[in-house]
Amino acid sequence: MRHQPLLALAVAAALAALLAPLGGAADPSSAAAIRGAHARARIEPSLDARLAAVARAATPAARSAAARAAGAGTTGARVRVMVEASRAAAASALAAVGGTVELADASLTQALVAPQSLEALATSAGIRQVRPPAIFRADASEGVQATNAQAWQNAVPAINGNGVKVAIIDLGFGNPASDPPNSQRVDLCPGQIQADPHGQAVADIVHDMAPSAQLFLICVNSELTLKAAENFVLANNIRIVNHSVGWYGTSRGDGSGDPNSPNAIVADARAHGVLWINAAGNNAQSHWAGTFSDPDGNDFENFSGGDELNRVVVPPGQTDCVVMTWDAWPVTSQDFDVFLVDTATGQIVNGGLRDQSRGPLDPEEDACYANTTGTTVTLGLLVNRYSATSSPRLDIWWLGSSPLQYQTTSGSVVEPASSPNALGVGAVCFSTGALEPYSSQGPTVDGRMKP
Repeated sequence: MRHQPLLALAVAAALAALLAPLGGAADPSSAAAIRGAHARARIEPSLDARLAAVARAATPAARSAAARAAGAGTTGARVRVMVEASRAAAASALAAVGGTVELADASLTQALVAPQSLEALATSAGIRQVRPPAIFRADASEGVQATNAQAWQNAVPAINGNGVKVAIIDLGFGNPASDPPNSQRVDLCPGQIQADPHGQAVADIVHDMAPSAQLFLICVNSELTLKAAENFVLANNIRIVNHSVGWYGTSRGDGSGDPNSPNAIVADARAHGVLWINAAGNNAQSHWAGTFSDPDGNDFENFSGGDELNRVVVPPGQTDCVVMTWDAWPVTSQDFDVFLVDTATGQIVNGGLRDQSRGPLDPEEDACYANTTGTTVTLGLLVNRYSATSSPRLDIWWLGSSPLQYQTTSGSVVEPASSPNALGVGAVCFSTGALEPYSSQGPTVDGRMKP
């Protein structure tokens, strides 16, 4: 792809166009203008930038569109948020703004809040941060014949799962009429359990492999409901979990993480004797990693030579997301940002604008783009060293149907499959046994082989 020598100017102009409604157009001729526009994108340090866009939308339709673009779930006219605060502080603040608590832990609460109340919630006493749930994506696999499971099923005595309980923890299970035999639904995501059939497909595979096992189909929609699912597993003496879901930007990828992270949940399950089997992910062609490189000194990552964009394609009607982390866990004041640039116009259509420099915060940024144009859109991923002096390792995952222009297969495995407490499983071709080109690969950030 051709080098774009005027990229910095295009970025400044795009930021001006994007952020002018927040308080005036920026001068596109200077780096200072970029930083001024960038700063105006912040409404309140404790309100996640994705939710800030929802909060400032003027109409219900605009709020819904902003929530979609942010990758934030909605129920009716309200948006689902995670409130980082003590249980008591979160409960008090949510009651004051008319929010509804869905689930609460000691330091994290999941709730539904009206968009126009987000700013008031974020500025309430004791609130550290208000953000959307962590980003996740489902991954599937298959293959009784490929694993020769029929030999075990036909053995005498048969080894077919009889007397064994298996939990399939997923994002939805479709129509209950199609559930496999000897299965029970556990709905931890009210209103969503039938929206996504992915979990049912996984459950069918588990049933094919172990036809006599008792299956528990558990629906989750956040890290807190994942924790509730683990509690259900332990309370019901279930010793095997299948979780064909990847979680992005929740921890370093070495098994560490805060108490509500998927890695911590998996570690607790393993400590209680649970075998946690997790899909490694389908990110080998949609992952990029590398040490921040800026040979031209303009604070933008150079992905290859002088190319500062990593291009992807978004089909019409689709919402795709980018997640970026940098190796400065668990929290940092070194601030990097990722933007989505429409390559046809040079306009930034969205960006991750969490402000670690005013934090510190975890080293993660993400942004989503909902393509409502009716035509295919080519985006460029643009990484900016906004307020940092270091050049750490960056990891970028593109969660969409398009591969990245520049890819790094190595290290593409995601949480919690990357955890030493999970059995990570990759994907192979059912007919040849060859590794599928999309299947995520290790090593992990701390050098372990996965899957």
